[in-house]
Amino acid sequence: DKKEKMQNEDGSPVFTTTEIGQMKADLDEWAQTYRWDVNWQGQREKDLWPILRIVRGCSNVLWEREQEAQRRELVVSRPVRVDKDDSFVVAVPYDGFRISFTSINPHKLIGVQYFDIEVNEDSFYKEIAQARTIAYEKEIEALRNMGLGLGGTIDNVIVYNDEGWINPLHYDDELVRHKILDIIGDLRLAGLVKGHFIAVKSGHALNTAMAKLLLEEFK
Repeated sequence: DKKEKMQNEDGSPVFTTTEIGQMKADLDEWAQTYRWDVNWQGQREKDLWPILRIVRGCSNVLWEREQEAQRRELVVSRPVRVDKDDSFVVAVPYDGFRISFTSINPHKLIGVQYFDIEVNEDSFYKEIAQARTIAYEKEIEALRNMGLGLGGTIDNVIVYNDEGWINPLHYDDELVRHKILDIIGDLRLAGLVKGHFIAVKSGHALNTAMAKLLLEEFK
């Protein structure tokens, strides 16, 4: 996740995160750029849920900007694919926005998880938005020593060890749902897309490679 710190004219902070792309895509936002004047310092970029609740609570007058042109979608008209080792993302034609994701984790607690979803505002809010990333307890200290995961807390990250989950899950298959959250945001780099995306063990690098391929092939 990337965070850029800016300031309003009055000096108050404005934070933009990669998750803004997910909100813009899945809450059907039409404008290209938004500036948020929200004093939100809790979960930072690690948890989308608090931001999403704020956005859904705003009046359309406050957070939608009218566009003169009709909204354009990037339509997948034929199968395309990106691979890296044993991970891949395939996009095939589909009348909508659908994601089928398989997550494979060697830890016995997690194992193989699969989730398939037709993405729209309602399904995103109910099935995906609360899904958090995970962290292995033994790796947390090393990550923080490298300057990573500093915004993570027990509230916005699922922590596990060899005995089980340390904090309660929002969903039994929360990891794969978070992976879907990631790919939604990464594909938003290509704009609004229409297609069925089938992913296995995909991460940000492969997701963004697919977004780049979509722009090259279908724009």
